[in-house]
Amino acid sequence: MIRPIASLLVAGCLSGCGSSTPQAPANDGARSQLQTLLGHYVQYAAANHEQAPPDEATFRKFLAGKQVAEVDKLLTSPRDGKALVVTYKKSLVADPSKGNLPPEQREKVIVIREQEGANGKRLVGYSSGFVEEVDASVPLN
Repeated sequence: MIRPIASLLVAGCLSGCGSSTPQAPANDGARSQLQTLLGHYVQYAAANHEQAPPDEATFRKFLAGKQVAEVDKLLTSPRDGKALVVTYKKSLVADPSKGNLPPEQREKVIVIREQEGANGKRLVGYSSGFVEEVDASVPLN
């Protein structure tokens, strides 16, 4: 039953799921970009038994196959100009030390994030497909 749920997540992410809270215009482009990248990430995982891409080269190849025109630009935060931190080699449904994660914990696993962000905040993308801006001092998993 995980496949239909993952498919719905992918469809929602690629169409722009996320917070309904209004954001400052400067963040709209960065949030949209991270949401697009996250949608592709979730789509990759859905097609690969809920596994993250094994490495950056594999994810880049996947993005190229999706006709993403500017892969380098998509993988770089427009706010801090640094490469986005993408989690590779990870199961999105299990933790090696804990076994299968309950759904409420799966939703809070950060899989893509900005290195620094802007104005003391950084954008993060969760395995659930949700993007939010968090205080840069918050510890990230």
